[in-house]
Amino acid sequence: MAEKADLTQSLIDYAAVFGDDISAELFRQVAYCTDEEIAEHFESWNALRQSAGLDPQFETTRRPSNHHTRAEILELLRQAVAVHGENISLQKFQTVTGLSERLIVSRFERWSELRLAAGLTPYAHVRLRHSDEELLADVHRIAQELGRAPRRIDYQKKGGKFSGPTFLRRFGSWEGVLAAYESFAASRS
Repeated sequence: MAEKADLTQSLIDYAAVFGDDISAELFRQVAYCTDEEIAEHFESWNALRQSAGLDPQFETTRRPSNHHTRAEILELLRQAVAVHGENISLQKFQTVTGLSERLIVSRFERWSELRLAAGLTPYAHVRLRHSDEELLADVHRIAQELGRAPRRIDYQKKGGKFSGPTFLRRFGSWEGVLAAYESFAASRS
């Protein structure tokens, strides 16, 4: 449970990054706090804002996100990188800013173009959640059930744990999955 002084200091810090008009939703997301934690120490979101030296916030004064310019979106990315690091993903950026992918694409064509405009590599280095061995072991589980190497549809129908796009990103095609699986299965024999 966050302390009152910690919430106030967090809001001061994040307002410096995201601007004085930071929303309650964005603050909760980046500070990892809940409405209950805010309510325990403050009467309202505006009471927390006042404790941080910010003006009260009213829904009618918030600027709709679809009016952000290229320069504003670029600045938001730079600010988000300062807090979350250069490997920030599109999903994380959307979470902390509240911007839609549609808006980003309407201003920059694609996420990689926005990253390049900010002086970053086109794609963030994303840590893999599952090793190739874990993916292929699950294909092996389904193959054991079927008595043969599964087709993509077989893998899905038989309760494969991983999504098709996960395999395709890693191996390029289902044929690539099966080629890697053959080597995997041979090493287990």
